[in-house]
Amino acid sequence: MQLTPKLSLKLTQKLVMTPQLQQAIRLLQLSRLDLEQAIQEEMVDNPILEEEATEEATVEERVAEEAAEQSKKNDEEGGQETEIDWERYMDSAINSGFQAEAGVPAEEGERPTLESTYAVERSLADHLVWQLRVSNLPDFVKEIGPCLIACLDGDGYLRDDDDAIAALCYCARERIPEALVYLRQLDPVGVFARDLTDCLLFQADQLADPHPLLKPLIRDHLKELETRRYQEVAEVLETSVDEVVAALHQLRQLEPKPGRSFDSDAPIYVVPDVYVVRKGDQLEIRLNDEGLPRPRISPYYMEMYKQLNGRPMDSASRDFIREKLNHAIALIKSLEQRQKTIYRTTESILRFQRDFFFKGPNYLRPLILRDVAEDLGMHESTISRVTCNKYLHCERGIFELKYFFSNSIKSTHGDDLSAVYVKNRLREILAAEDPCHCLSDQALAQLLAEEGIKIARRTVAKYRDELKILPAASRRQGY
Repeated sequence: MQLTPKLSLKLTQKLVMTPQLQQAIRLLQLSRLDLEQAIQEEMVDNPILEEEATEEATVEERVAEEAAEQSKKNDEEGGQETEIDWERYMDSAINSGFQAEAGVPAEEGERPTLESTYAVERSLADHLVWQLRVSNLPDFVKEIGPCLIACLDGDGYLRDDDDAIAALCYCARERIPEALVYLRQLDPVGVFARDLTDCLLFQADQLADPHPLLKPLIRDHLKELETRRYQEVAEVLETSVDEVVAALHQLRQLEPKPGRSFDSDAPIYVVPDVYVVRKGDQLEIRLNDEGLPRPRISPYYMEMYKQLNGRPMDSASRDFIREKLNHAIALIKSLEQRQKTIYRTTESILRFQRDFFFKGPNYLRPLILRDVAEDLGMHESTISRVTCNKYLHCERGIFELKYFFSNSIKSTHGDDLSAVYVKNRLREILAAEDPCHCLSDQALAQLLAEEGIKIARRTVAKYRDELKILPAASRRQGY
């Protein structure tokens, strides 16, 4: 067979992801915070884009213009300028502020300094470093102490081994245990412990009147106490169950995570993307655009583009402005399409989950992404992107859009139930159980089966874990 070169034509069809389509998909799945950051970055990179003035900014500009006109008018009408009594002005301005004590005249009350009114949250490392500086400790402890403090985790534990710490602190390995003897005397008690047992033992040593069984329980029987096998522990220690429970009450007063009180994680506030307002028998959808930048095409560059359009000498500038203009138009269209998609998806969710907004979470219907996709004529992946990191606010609270999607569970009554309803029912049953006779997962499955909800024991265990409820052995309170 002889191989010869030849030319052939082949006609095929394939889906091409244009840059505009890629940008629209990327913006669709962004959260509100990420979207705000993405718009800001686009406005920085693209000079064609500028932020549209909000109503508040427009009012401020109008007030400033009126003040400027009034000042100009006064300058034109006034023949002789009046001298300003600055001393009197400063006294009145100072005395019109915060009073140190109620009922005390402004001349007599002392104002707190600005530094004293500023709240500073001190972290665990800051608290330990401050003690290290004011304490009378050996010099080598003060030298490697900051490095050891930096090795602590958020709970106050020292997880790394001595070799790794010595390499980080540039000191001899033998110095680490010597320094820890001094550092473990700092507040809070139990800090610099290697594990939970050491942490609780350090705290037990500081108690004024520890129970005789407290340290044996900490050293050897934490696992048995976790599963509430008090009788077994009492037999091993050759004592009564009442004595074990008395020592357990004292053990519960100890702090297993010494650094927890210094947790400085700032709360994360969720800003809803859409509001659902109930008006009689109707539900109204309102998209939340407040706080988001509103990009628009700059009139200055549009005028420049029109002026350069017929000049052959400025082809490079004209091509640059045309490219940036196309990117700006694509961004604005993508943002508009994103808002329309969120609105339509919320409309579809309201059609399927109308009873939830009027009757409560127990009336949440089983719903999957395919149902909404078929209702809107979109692909499931599009619905998945829309519901990712998007939040809805209604009179029952703030919910992620994915909350309204749940699997279907068969019921003997003929109606399918949502997984959210089963979880709520499981939470209600566990809230009403006897603490001394806790229900096992199998018993919970049988109770749900009597109500017509047939699910396996492993499904009950899965839902219980998702609700962050302990197993029966850990919930039982026999004493």
